[in-house]
Amino acid sequence: MKRLSLLTLTLCTLVFLVSCSKPEDNLPGKWVGATGSLTFKADKTGVMSLPEGAPQAISIPFTWEVKDKTAISFKFPHPVSKVVTGKFESKKVILLEDDKFIKQ
Repeated sequence: MKRLSLLTLTLCTLVFLVSCSKPEDNLPGKWVGATGSLTFKADKTGVMSLPEGAPQAISIPFTWEVKDKTAISFKFPHPVSKVVTGKFESKKVILLEDDKFIKQ
């Protein structure tokens, strides 16, 4: 009986921890969309790249910040000098302007 109770408690704790994870914990890695890919690093930097097969390989660095559980801000330095806000559609999908990026 004790073993079953301990197993149940452990399982409930794991479910709680997974459901309470912060959005930024899931970001590091590669996300792919129709207009290219986003690669997020744990140090809150990243690179936006054109899709495979594009005439030129262009990579644009950015920094990112999670604004709340539903929004993420991208800051592109000079020469782009633009701040763009995306939305989390789910833990594996980010909507950014007219594109949907899916975690790989």
